[in-house]
Amino acid sequence: MNKQELLDIIAKAREEKRSLTEEEKNLINSEIEARQNPEPQAKEEEPKAEEPEVKAEEPKEEPQVEEPKAEEERNKDNKSINTQTKMEKRYNFLAELRNAYETGKKINLNEVRAYTVAAEGEDVVQTDIYDIWMPLRQKNVLVEAGAKVISGIKNNVQIPLMGKVSCSFAGETSGATDGSGSFSAKKLTPKRITAKYPISLQLLAQDSIGVENAVRQEISNALYSKLEETLLGSGAGDDDTPAGIFYGMTSANTTTVTAFSGITGMEAKLEGENVGSEIKYILSPTAKAGLRNMPKSSKSTELVMQNGEIDGTPAISTSNISGDKFVVGDFSNLVIATWDNVEIDVVRDVASVGNGVVTIVVNAFVDGKVIRPEAFQFGKLS
Repeated sequence: MNKQELLDIIAKAREEKRSLTEEEKNLINSEIEARQNPEPQAKEEEPKAEEPEVKAEEPKEEPQVEEPKAEEERNKDNKSINTQTKMEKRYNFLAELRNAYETGKKINLNEVRAYTVAAEGEDVVQTDIYDIWMPLRQKNVLVEAGAKVISGIKNNVQIPLMGKVSCSFAGETSGATDGSGSFSAKKLTPKRITAKYPISLQLLAQDSIGVENAVRQEISNALYSKLEETLLGSGAGDDDTPAGIFYGMTSANTTTVTAFSGITGMEAKLEGENVGSEIKYILSPTAKAGLRNMPKSSKSTELVMQNGEIDGTPAISTSNISGDKFVVGDFSNLVIATWDNVEIDVVRDVASVGNGVVTIVVNAFVDGKVIRPEAFQFGKLS
């Protein structure tokens, strides 16, 4: 009896809505027993053909159901690994801060990784995540005004200056006059600038591009703001601190401005020193307000400062200049130097950690110096 005959017996009993008869049960049981314990000599072609069919059908259904499931799981695992890798790349700086917190290693603020939506896809696109509101800080204006920045320095910097070469007329057989210019030099040496910056443990635990950029930007702003405040100050400077450019104010290069003629007189002095065309003003908020209210003449409705310019020359205001002072000149003659990289230590002490914060200590080495003092004129309002 083959498989189909057995199925026909069962189908007939179901069709007639009855149980199997004893004879039918015996037939089926005999066939099952024969299949489970086949006789060695019974090697008929039909059972051999039927047996693979019965055994092949059961394994075929399992892979069809299980295989896609296994493949789906593998794809999910791979996606998880890829996402994790992208997150580790994406949140590099915060990960370094966390590592520094745990190991005490220093990290380098200057190692910036750039990520774009085009490159990273959905994994870097944020939804409903707002930027951190950072502290109000002074505008960094020296670079905007044209100051030169030298970065990545390892040694001291010496900038040679050549004096003017003079010429003269002489008779046909007279000797030439020595007109060679003298040489001098301005030296820049590393001066340590440092800051303490508290950061919460919760912030360190977060993974967000906005958080990373805010922390990095705030540290950079704090350092540069302090440097600019110093360079735009009146301090004499020493081995540890750069001198401020207003320390160079003398009666020869300083004008007390009471009218528009004072401004034109300052610009005339710069032209007399052959200062280049890239002239700009940097002034305190008080000086800006005064010049915006100063008429060019009693017969004119024009003001000295209008539309961000002083008589057509760009003017930038910053609270890093105190009082009613301002400076005008070619700021490419001011050099700012930075050594190596900005280093960050993450300090963990019991008191701070108990309050949910750690302290970031930032160290950098910088210097700034006016190379040609004659390229600047200083003013103050009466």
